Amino acid sequence: MKKLFQKLINLVRKFGINANKIELSANDILNLLAGNTINLSSKNLVISSTDFNVNKDGKVTCSNINITGGNINLQDNGNYDSAKVTSYNSNTGNKSYLYSKGFTTKTPNNNYEGSFTNNFFAISKSTNGGLSNDLQIAANIENQNNEPELVVSNKNNSTKILANNITTPSLTQTSLESQKKNFEKLGHALEIIKDVDIYKYNLKNEEDGTKKHIGFVIGDNYKYSKELTSNNNDGVDIYSLASCCLAGIKEQQKIIDTLQQEIKELKEVK
Repeated sequence: MKKLFQKLINLVRKFGINANKIELSANDILNLLAGNTINLSSKNLVISSTDFNVNKDGKVTCSNINITGGNINLQDNGNYDSAKVTSYNSNTGNKSYLYSKGFTTKTPNNNYEGSFTNNFFAISKSTNGGLSNDLQIAANIENQNNEPELVVSNKNNSTKILANNITTPSLTQTSLESQKKNFEKLGHALEIIKDVDIYKYNLKNEEDGTKKHIGFVIGDNYKYSKELTSNNNDGVDIYSLASCCLAGIKEQQKIIDTLQQEIKELKEVK
C-alpha cells in the first residue's frame, strides 16, 4: 500500500495537480493509478503547472509547448470553426487561424484576408466579414486544367499567370532615366533586324495543329541576334526587340525621305 500511495504522489507531482481542489474517492485513486479517466467536472479538479493548465471544464491554456515527433491532428465535421487554432499578434492586430481544412490570416478590422485551402491560396479585401472582388491575389496550385495559376484582380481587370502563359490588359516595361545608366545611342538598327529569320512554330508541349506562334528561334542553326535576347540567351527581350524595330522604322523613314527628295529634284529638272 505504501508503494501504491507513493506512486500516486509521484503522479500528482508530475502533472502538477492543485492539491487544494482534489476530492478523490477510493475508486478515483484506483482509476488514476490504472490510467483510466477522472471526471474533472464532477470533482472540480484542476491540473495546474507553470506553463500548462486544465480547468474543471477541460479547457487547456499554456504559455509554452514543445512537441518532438508525433502528430497534431485537427478534424472537423464540415465546419471550419469545429477544429481551429487561433494565433493573435498584439503588435499588429493580425489574427491567424489554422483550420482542419486550411489556413487563414486577417489584418486588423478584417480589411484584408489571406487564406490557404486545399490547393487554393488567396489574399482578398474583406467587406462586412466577406470577401469581395475589389482586390484579390489568388493562387491555384492546380486549376481545372491541372496547371498552377496566379491571378491578381480587381472588379475591372485581372492578370493571370500560368506556367506557359501570361494574360494581362496592360504590360509596362520600366524605362525611367533614374533607373538606367551607361547610355549609348543605338545605330544601324536595320543591320540587327535584317539578318533575323522569323518563323511560325508550335511549342513542344502543344498539340500539333494548334495555332502557331510567330518569332525568331534561338539556336545554332537559326539566324537571330543576341542584341535582342536575354542575358542568358535563352529568351527574347521583348522591350529590346520593340525598341530595335522602332529605331529601324526611323532609319527606313530617313531613307524614304531622301529618296522622295531625289525623285522631286529629278522631276523639277525635267
